[in-house]
Amino acid sequence: MAFLKESLESRRVIELTHNTVVVCGSKSTNNGLRRSTRLRNMLKGSRAGQLLLFMKKSLSSYLDTAACVKNFNSECILIRLDGNCAVIPLLRIRYPKLIVAAEVNASGLDEQFSRILFKRLIQYFETWCLQRAHANFFVTNFLRQELMSEIKNDRDFVVHNGVDTARYSGFQPRRGELGPMIFTYVGTLDINKRVEVLIEAFARFVKLSGRSAYLRIFGSGPAEEFLRAMPAAAGIDGLVEFEGWIEHERLPEILASVDVAIHHFAMDYMCPLKILEYMAAGLPVIGPRTHGVQEMFVDGEDIVLTDSSVEAVCSKMQCMAEDVMLRERVARNGQIKVTREYTWRANAETILRVLQEKRALNDQHTS
Repeated sequence: MAFLKESLESRRVIELTHNTVVVCGSKSTNNGLRRSTRLRNMLKGSRAGQLLLFMKKSLSSYLDTAACVKNFNSECILIRLDGNCAVIPLLRIRYPKLIVAAEVNASGLDEQFSRILFKRLIQYFETWCLQRAHANFFVTNFLRQELMSEIKNDRDFVVHNGVDTARYSGFQPRRGELGPMIFTYVGTLDINKRVEVLIEAFARFVKLSGRSAYLRIFGSGPAEEFLRAMPAAAGIDGLVEFEGWIEHERLPEILASVDVAIHHFAMDYMCPLKILEYMAAGLPVIGPRTHGVQEMFVDGEDIVLTDSSVEAVCSKMQCMAEDVMLRERVARNGQIKVTREYTWRANAETILRVLQEKRALNDQHTS
């Protein structure tokens, strides 16, 4: 069980007991394209090029995954889907007795292949591929409804993200009512994450509330230089601290030093893992008002939800700063809910149970 939990978290290739389950990540290697960044960028910039990359990724992923099956002599395989949906029917054809399952956190057509040629046709193909799997594990019900034209409850399951709550057992949140209020954001510094909205909202909060406060940002990324210039331009130089990239092992220690965690933006289908980490640490969380988050948490009870505008985020920061009881309530309830419902161990147990049932059923049909 621990091996499956670890593989779900790290996406490494792992063999579980008795050649029963192999978990394969979807990342394929293509040394030619990696060496030629210019060629890859040219392909990504055109609709036909994205179609070519999509086909190449599916083929490479299939070859890598087939090698996993052969090397481990596996009876069951769990694949993380990432623009490589064709691997499912290809494996079903090559290995008729193999149980093929997919972990679905997103549709590659929404992000890396958003401008792909024949997109509508490829979307139908993606759904068709998922229908060929023995089991699909979607990260949110919203994503399941978006991708599947017909949902089968014995094939299409919802397994939200999870967290290792034991990592936070020795840490106590700051809970500091005296001194400055410390907000934090942990994640990639990318324009797509809309971190600039958070910085603008914090600047507005400082000016409107007159309260001493800091915003600590942990992470790095392509927008870092642009974001680092924002505080001075907004008149809050020195109040926004860019801490850079951190080891994941340090996260419990870091979260114990702040008052409120913010993850204000996510795509509608997402189940943001950082929110679960924040809650496991006992922090009150300002999260995005999305379908994926709302199917897991209740606004005002275990999370404070916000729209992604500067005004909305600033307003929620003010609510958190002014209402101690609100902070304590959502922190306590969020931690309880994550500990009870959203752990990696619970995820692993659910997935393993389904796969073992599928294998037993398959054995009956082939005996």
